[in-house]
This record gives sequence, C-alpha cells and structure tokens, in this order.
Amino acid sequence: MILRSRPALCRLTKELQEQLECLGRVASQVGAAVRGRSPTAFSSLEQAGLLHYVQSFYAGVEDILLRVLAEVDHFASGDRNWGKEVLRRMAQDLPGVRPAVLSRPLYERLDACRTFCAGARLFGDARPVAQELLAMALELPDIHAAFAAEVETFLDYLWRAGECPEG
Repeated sequence: MILRSRPALCRLTKELQEQLECLGRVASQVGAAVRGRSPTAFSSLEQAGLLHYVQSFYAGVEDILLRVLAEVDHFASGDRNWGKEVLRRMAQDLPGVRPAVLSRPLYERLDACRTFCAGARLFGDARPVAQELLAMALELPDIHAAFAAEVETFLDYLWRAGECPEG
C-alpha cells in the first residue's frame, strides 16, 4: 500500500467513517418514510423527494469508493462507464495494495441501485414505476447495513496498516 503518510491514512479512515454515518442517516430516513406505505400513497412531490434521497444515498456510496480508488489505489477512471468500473474495482482484491472492499453479493446489490439511479427520471416517458421506487427505498437500510459492515472491515484494515493510535 502506497500512501503519502500514516497520518494521511488515519485521517482518511476517520473521514470515511464519518461519511458512512451520514449514509446511515439517509438510509434510516428513507426506510422510516416508506415503511408500511403503499406505492400509490405517495404524491408526485413525495416520489421526487424519495428519488432524490435514493440517488443521494448512492452518490454517497460512490464518494466513499472513489476516495478509496484515488487515495489507496491511486487510480482515476476516465471511462464512460466509470460508475460500474468503480464497483468492479472495489470488488477486486489488489495484492500488495488492499483486499477487496466489496463482496460479490454486495457488488450486485449496489450495481442494481446504481442502474436504478442512473435510469430513474420523474418526468417524461422515463418515469419510474412507483413500486420500483418503493422497492429500492425499502432496500436502502439493508444495503447500507451490508455496505457499512464491509467498508468498516476495510477501514479496520486501513487503520491497522496505518498504525493509527487508538481513540
């Protein structure tokens, strides 16, 4: 693993933990807002807000993964399909650099979320079906729990690699 300094590695670990906590709040808010409600119970304005939160959640996931790519892997993607590339790279073990950050099952769940967010529009012919939006929103707390668990495992690895002080 090549990093500028151990303090930088410790700082990165703490910053990513804070981002994970923010994602957890978004996932909890979304889960609480949709639990027990029928897809037809949401007004178009509520659907727009819900879609915004789902897309914001996934953007937060990508932000965390992009930081790992840039600061641990020293990789920047200019590919047109960079979103899928980010997930693919995070599911790979890079010997001498880092272990895989994402398991295959989580990779597939996040890719489904990425695909939904990329294609979801509320206006015009591409309007998402309310059931699809609700299904994705209901799944966010579970996706977050799996993502947080796997990223926390990776952050523990970084913390040990950086010989960061306790506390």
